[in-house]
Amino acid sequence: MGKLAVFFIILFCASLSLWPERSVIVGITDTPPLVFEDNGKVSGFFIDILEDIAKKEGWTVFYKPATLDECMRLLEEKKIDLIADIGYSSEREKKMNFNETNVLMTWAAFYTKNGENIVDYNDLEGKRIAVESGDYFIFEKDLGLESTLRRLGIRFEFVRRSGYREVLQAVISDSADVGVVNKIYGKYTFKSHKLSQSDLIFLPVSLRYSSVKGDSSLIRVIDNRLEEMKRDEGSVYYKSLSKHIEKDDSDIPLWFLIAAGAIIALTLAVSAIYLMQSKAAVDNAMTIIKKEEASLAYTKVVLSQLDKTLYDILDVMPIGVVCIDENDKIEYLNNEAEEIFFKGGTNKDVKNIWLTDADGRVFEDILSLKSFRNHEHKIRSKKFFLRQGEESREIALTGIEFYDPVKDKKHALFTVEDVSGQPCKEDKSKA
Repeated sequence: MGKLAVFFIILFCASLSLWPERSVIVGITDTPPLVFEDNGKVSGFFIDILEDIAKKEGWTVFYKPATLDECMRLLEEKKIDLIADIGYSSEREKKMNFNETNVLMTWAAFYTKNGENIVDYNDLEGKRIAVESGDYFIFEKDLGLESTLRRLGIRFEFVRRSGYREVLQAVISDSADVGVVNKIYGKYTFKSHKLSQSDLIFLPVSLRYSSVKGDSSLIRVIDNRLEEMKRDEGSVYYKSLSKHIEKDDSDIPLWFLIAAGAIIALTLAVSAIYLMQSKAAVDNAMTIIKKEEASLAYTKVVLSQLDKTLYDILDVMPIGVVCIDENDKIEYLNNEAEEIFFKGGTNKDVKNIWLTDADGRVFEDILSLKSFRNHEHKIRSKKFFLRQGEESREIALTGIEFYDPVKDKKHALFTVEDVSGQPCKEDKSKA
């Protein structure tokens, strides 16, 4: 009997060692390429990260497909343990825990049928706008689209749908005039739906994991593992980022989109602090500013994990970045742009920048919002000669016009690159 008892004890201990440490139920929505099902298998950027963590921690993960509203309700009722891919906000944090480390940055984008372009909020006047129920971009208390449009006095009608797929389908079927979805999801799917992406983008948000309020055990592990991944360029984080989050296929460089997103995010956040009085808005805006990684996840790939603030990132870019306001004044100038345009001088004024073509014709309004009147809302890489005294050098300019909904103002953002190699003498007779 003694030997039999020992046998069963050993068998019991062995079964414990084979039994997973913890079962984790994860709520997921259909948001490819971040989270999606492929032939019955759950996949995506957030899933790759979570599966890698689960493997190292001995978790067994079960997935619960649902709408965003359902996921948040199930989490509040403690029927699931985590939500993968959910936008952070101080309002949501009252009901759930978020991991601290930013996973990915995104913003809202507008999609239409028949090539219509939404340039600013006035273009939404009288429109039927398809939105996902519970979406942060739409219903965030102070900064969401609903409160922004009401504040601007713009008439609109929301066509509510259960998910992003249904939002775009509403536009296709003419049940709505425009659809608003996560920029990453939209870029992944809009071409297959034969929709057009508009120039207007809105409300940067940090995408993360969330857990049951008051239970931070899972979130702490995710944060620790995520920090490890971000320090290792060969980790699942970067491999999955490269695999799932495809690079922009336009001829506007990726670093330019980083710069644009960074300045837009910073402008929105800082402006909101002054405009909004509620603590929720201030907390949320400050979160966007303080999370240096939350500016844009792509900076980790492009800039070799430079753990800097947004302006630090722009200042070390090998490309010039300059932001011009409606009065043709320089709002921001990074180090490279300062060196190219002013060679370290103190009189930093757009009027002191003299751009010509190869025949010496002067272009006075290129570095301003006026340049977009005949170029739609983007200027793809265009070459000019920058005249500086008796010398000139060839530069390449790329530009984009963007709208600040809080200040209700437009700005022009340009990147500049010296493509001449060496400064060359210019014939004065051509001036």
